[in-house]
Amino acid sequence: MKKVPAYQKIYLDLKNQIFQGVYPYNSRIPTEKELADYYQVSRITSKRAVDELANEHWLRRYPGKGSFVTYRSREKQSLQIGLVLNFSTNHGLKEYLAGIQKGLTDSSYSIKAYYANQTGFSFETLLSAAERNELAGLILQAPIPTAFLSRLVQLFYKGFPVILLNQEMDGLPFSAVISQDFLGGYQATRHAIEKGHEKIYFVAQTPIYSDAVVRQRYLGYLKAVTEKNLSLPKVPYLPSFDRPTIDTPFMQDCLREWEKHDLSCLVFENDVLAIEFLSAANTLGWDLPHDLSFIGFDDIPLAQLIEPHLTTIRQNFYELGVQAALCLLEQLIPFKETHEDPSQKRIEIPVALVERSSVAAR
Repeated sequence: MKKVPAYQKIYLDLKNQIFQGVYPYNSRIPTEKELADYYQVSRITSKRAVDELANEHWLRRYPGKGSFVTYRSREKQSLQIGLVLNFSTNHGLKEYLAGIQKGLTDSSYSIKAYYANQTGFSFETLLSAAERNELAGLILQAPIPTAFLSRLVQLFYKGFPVILLNQEMDGLPFSAVISQDFLGGYQATRHAIEKGHEKIYFVAQTPIYSDAVVRQRYLGYLKAVTEKNLSLPKVPYLPSFDRPTIDTPFMQDCLREWEKHDLSCLVFENDVLAIEFLSAANTLGWDLPHDLSFIGFDDIPLAQLIEPHLTTIRQNFYELGVQAALCLLEQLIPFKETHEDPSQKRIEIPVALVERSSVAAR
């Protein structure tokens, strides 16, 4: 990292001190001479730092009296971080929480958890609390409805930190901490290929091109089959597959249809969907995994309890939480001692293939 110029160090130190209330509104900061003596620089250097703060309206100069703070800090500085979790998919929630708490260990901040889709929760209430400065920042694991995105972006542009946890929102300015979903989709598919499978089908209930996470997993699948010059199965679209809930008879219909096309391995968007279809296949009396192989994604606890035990891609939910907390803390310190502007981040956490017994060799 380049060395910070002397005037900029003075500028950043003063800006931090003003922001933190060391020099409150209408108080006088040290004179240019006092600053020059303290930092052991010339008066020209200290004057440049004070001039920049005055130009940015942090200070106002009064000839013969000194420079006085014009910045008014928030009356109430919250020490609570809002965490919004997807209550409908509870796998990983404890690990997320533990990781975030670990990431906040050396700070003064604590977590206030909200569960989307739970009775009593609303994004209107959440954003209103943020607008009243009752929260210092947000970590969002649950998707936010489109109707609230404009308000969330406005909050962000006012300096309110927003971190996306294991999700992405294309084109929006928020930093995201995510799993290596593309690599996971690729590893899952390559594992099937290495076991001798050629007719491999990616199964997703979530619309692939409207969800960034599922899309990355699917693109990883596409890369793996393309590398081996495998053809994509020409399976008819099943229009009812996009309904919110799916039952056993419907899944059995899907499985029978896929059987007609000689599919040998299914790669699923997540473990929950994989386990539902694996259970439906068991009710048909199929010899699994020889009749059909299954690969999931997430490594939820049930994956190693179902028969056959589900081969899957393990996510590190704990580390996702740790990095989300650290990323948010960086944004809570808006004036770090660096000449570099803060930028949007995309932090990827490694995934790993967990081989169990749901993929047969061909």
